Amino acid sequence: MTAGDTSGLTGIKESAIHTHRGCAHQSRGRLENRDMMKIETCTLSDLFNDPRYEEVCLHYRQEAGHINLKGIVDKDKYSFLARNGLLFCARAVSEGQLVGIMAIVMCPSLHNSKDVANVDTLYLEPEHRGHGLQFLRHAIKMAREFGASGIRFSAPAGSRTEQLFDRLFQRSDVTYYKSLED
Repeated sequence: MTAGDTSGLTGIKESAIHTHRGCAHQSRGRLENRDMMKIETCTLSDLFNDPRYEEVCLHYRQEAGHINLKGIVDKDKYSFLARNGLLFCARAVSEGQLVGIMAIVMCPSLHNSKDVANVDTLYLEPEHRGHGLQFLRHAIKMAREFGASGIRFSAPAGSRTEQLFDRLFQRSDVTYYKSLED
């Protein structure tokens, strides 16, 4: 399967869900909530103005492993990208509450003159992780709709997300980080 190809998700879906259902933290309540969550493309303002946005971002930062990336979301930079057609967002909502956020940044590939979608943010609250594949499909759909030739996902090294992505997508690049604020 090539990056951005959703056809391969169908074959892997059952094993990924089966694996997830077998996890010790999976509860009956989470399975019952599966059909209540709605994923929709939205504007950046929709996210910023949501009363739960800051709380969801805090949970994302705490879990994402970006310990050295302190501070709050730079709303001005995100807004600049959105105004210039380079940032697209989606949200996951359950029972009227924001439970997931997604931000995709479109970047030109200087190697082949095509736009590539880079998933900047992809986060679901833990009790809604049973919708992870649905969230990934929505990211791929958005990237296609906005003309991307491919899509890049990233995950914290050693995480369950990395293991899932290894099963679903072609590993491409490895990213390393060094703080320059010392």
